[in-house]
Amino acid sequence: MRARQREERRQRLVHAARKLLAESGAEGFSMATLAKQAGLSLATPYNLFGSKAAILHAVFAAEVEGLHRSVGKVDARDPARIAFRVAARIAEVFSRKPDFYRGLSHSLSMLGSDEFQRLVVPLSDTMLTPMVRALADAGILRAAIPADVLDVQIAYAAGSVFLHWVVLHWSEQRLAAELSVSFGLTLLGALDEPPRPAFAAALDAMTAELVALRASDPDATVQVPR
Repeated sequence: MRARQREERRQRLVHAARKLLAESGAEGFSMATLAKQAGLSLATPYNLFGSKAAILHAVFAAEVEGLHRSVGKVDARDPARIAFRVAARIAEVFSRKPDFYRGLSHSLSMLGSDEFQRLVVPLSDTMLTPMVRALADAGILRAAIPADVLDVQIAYAAGSVFLHWVVLHWSEQRLAAELSVSFGLTLLGALDEPPRPAFAAALDAMTAELVALRASDPDATVQVPR
């Protein structure tokens, strides 16, 4: 019974945190307001999670739970399909509640760079790692590229794109294209020869789409000095 009550209180806190972030953003989020929103004592969030950062990570994990279903069985002849599908699904989720995710990232950034960098961990667990594992299981990755190395690089790419989305306020279409090209460029060097030419052609088409999107909104594009 005690374990059940503990889990019930954890879920109340996560639910309350999601509500606070959605309504007030980072400015309205504190352990005191969280405890009040959940109807619990101030000590309870610390006892159950240990820190504000742990609660925020639990919130993000709850938000992206179930995304792994977007990663289906890979067709070894068309690995671009799974990479672009994952990118589109991530963009859909973030764009559905942009203020919430920007508030969440801001809250974590105020806790330090290490906590902010860990923001992508739940996303890796639910979508990015399953994508890499599916590609490896399909036997289309080069033997010289360990799956765990590729997994980390994909996570780095996703984290960088997410950070720019937070600041530059991209549309869902722009976010999906940015993620797709980032994933594609990373995966291109890891793919074995049979699917590589077709993947490169799909990436070329996606890159052309991204170039057009950037041209239509130059203020939302990082300008690289030449």
